[in-house]
Amino acid sequence: MPQVVFLGDGPVDIYEKRQDEIEGNIVMVTSRTPPGIGRPLHRNEKFQRSVLAGAKGFIFMNHYPTYGPPTGGISPIVPSIGVSYEEG
Repeated sequence: MPQVVFLGDGPVDIYEKRQDEIEGNIVMVTSRTPPGIGRPLHRNEKFQRSVLAGAKGFIFMNHYPTYGPPTGGISPIVPSIGVSYEEG
């Protein structure tokens, strides 16, 4: 059964570093841009990097308390959902 692999803010290099752990599991990341990246890191990029690392599902958690789940659209290659900070 797939497990949830929490990758925090989902920095660009973490998907390759933790690929063995991601493979066949569900990735969960926050909506926050990782510190030190110098550019916004959109949910689509976090989603795509997760899928390329072998994720079978994707959870995108809002990093702001009380703001509710993030909304938006992506092409669902794998099942995906946005959740609130409180739910995450």
